[in-house]
Amino acid sequence: MNIQSRLISFLRTAFITYVLSALLLLIFAFIMYKCKLQESQMKIGVYAIYTISCLVGGFFMGKITRQKRFFFGLLFGVLYFLFLVILSLIVNQSFIQGMSHALMILAFCSLGGMIGGMIS
Repeated sequence: MNIQSRLISFLRTAFITYVLSALLLLIFAFIMYKCKLQESQMKIGVYAIYTISCLVGGFFMGKITRQKRFFFGLLFGVLYFLFLVILSLIVNQSFIQGMSHALMILAFCSLGGMIGGMIS
């Protein structure tokens, strides 16, 4: 598999996972509205959504590459996190809520991507 086809596969997978994330976040926002969840419960839900999205992305990347699945899953998770950081900088004009919060999101995205790549 050459570089160009890997890049196209990555972009397709990234698009699918971002759409999945958006749908899951919309569903979770509705649940938060109806159940009046607390902030701690909200954070857990958002972390779970990021992890699930990266797990799916890592799974697809592992299926596409068929080699070094662990690495490509991890890479997907890290790139997903970087996209979230860039999006946060554009929308909020600031970094994600703090370094400890950002490291937690990075850990969940990386772990989700790695696990997805390994089980592919």
